[in-house]
Amino acid sequence: MSTITAILEPQKDGTLHLPVPWSHGRFWVVARVVPQEEHLPYAEHAMVRLAHDLPLEGMSAGARGTVVHVYDGGVGYEVEFIRTGEKPRLITVEATDIEPA
Repeated sequence: MSTITAILEPQKDGTLHLPVPWSHGRFWVVARVVPQEEHLPYAEHAMVRLAHDLPLEGMSAGARGTVVHVYDGGVGYEVEFIRTGEKPRLITVEATDIEPA
């Protein structure tokens, strides 16, 4: 047996859809719904975007990334940004630097 972890975003109607394609064959889907902690604006693996330019990092507003670490209950975040043709960039940001993607 193998385990696949997927972060699913609910659709407007509240349903969750598995990413495709899945391999052929029979399988069981076991779901565990874990609420995001109320005091954390963004949980690990949340998709975010930059709210404004970060010139020292060479990043522009609107750049999308994934939260990979949360500091001190959401005061700061490590966000991984991936741009086509470049290596991933890991940048430390404050909560005011990011917004939902």
